Amino acid sequence: MDPKQQAAMFYNSLAAADAFACKLLAQGARMQRGRVASLESRLEVLKKIEPGGAEVAALEAEIATRAQLAKKFEALDEAITKALDDRAALDKGKFG
Repeated sequence: MDPKQQAAMFYNSLAAADAFACKLLAQGARMQRGRVASLESRLEVLKKIEPGGAEVAALEAEIATRAQLAKKFEALDEAITKALDDRAALDKGKFG
């Protein structure tokens, strides 16, 4: 096989792996946002029953942690997507 074709196949396989990682990160971010929404509704009910309790504080901390994690997943997803786009532009120039 032509070395140029081998290199193109190799870079395409890297791009496919990175695209899959993006999908996993996006799914992880959606899951974290869903869990945050679930915890917020639970927190509202709990605040009506027992305002200011230890469980309320624990739920608020978990909500903050999960929201921050979702933001990190989204940032990683965006960074990988940008790198994929940059790599595709370079590959087009090399192998196009």
